[in-house]
Amino acid sequence: MDIREIVRDKVQQFEAEAMETLVMTVARKEFGHIQIVGALTGAVIGVIQGVILVFVG
Repeated sequence: MDIREIVRDKVQQFEAEAMETLVMTVARKEFGHIQIVGALTGAVIGVIQGVILVFVG
């Protein structure tokens, strides 16, 4: 049983429009998570920079 071949066959059976919808749905969800993580990281870095400025400056 070759899983790679089974997956390849299933993907080739998808219509282009259905595949695009699937990819866009997953991508939208993942990009949302990336944006949240980026915002949190930026906030933490901003707070750290502010603290450093208060104590050094």
